[in-house]
Amino acid sequence: GCSMVATNLAVALAKLTSQKVVLVDTSLQFGDVGVLLNLPGNPNLADATSKIDSLDPELMAAILTPHPSGIQVLPAPSSPEMAEAIAAEDIKTILNFLRTHHDYVVVDTWSYLDDTVLAAMDLADRLLLVLTPEIPSVKSTKQFLEIAEALKFSDDRIDLILNKLIPRDGIRPDQLESSIRHEIQSQIPFDAKTVRQACNQGQPFVVGEPN
Repeated sequence: GCSMVATNLAVALAKLTSQKVVLVDTSLQFGDVGVLLNLPGNPNLADATSKIDSLDPELMAAILTPHPSGIQVLPAPSSPEMAEAIAAEDIKTILNFLRTHHDYVVVDTWSYLDDTVLAAMDLADRLLLVLTPEIPSVKSTKQFLEIAEALKFSDDRIDLILNKLIPRDGIRPDQLESSIRHEIQSQIPFDAKTVRQACNQGQPFVVGEPN
């Protein structure tokens, strides 16, 4: 869900703005961005962190993978074991480096608040928080917003994205907003067939199904 949103967001940004967009997968152990974009076996975040002390634009250009959509991609490590050597400070260094050379840096994370995710949050201009219209997701979203408040992460930097919306079925968006006390910025309809095809073909649905 979240990886699909991040992937399509990055591609849409590149197509709509014609600016330099890089997508970074910081779901270190089981990241799916490389699979969703059909980029197996390419250089990844572990390659970047292994050369953290010698990063320069030339080296980073060699590590980033260009995608036909126009974005640059830095996938997650190719195996969970490789993730162990990546520190949160390495992530910060890489994201800061990328921010100086790209117009947009889109970061996909997992849904566990570890040091890596907190490091990415610390640097983020905006946080897209994805939820679905089911009670467990609502509960987790409320908990996250409470944690973000405790961390003094400004509420106006958080955009709530409602995914898998089925009109006239289940919890309505206005009920969610009332329960969570946060405005829903965008709604993504439930379309299992389109998403499944996008996953299996390795092509973002904003490309395969632009309408």
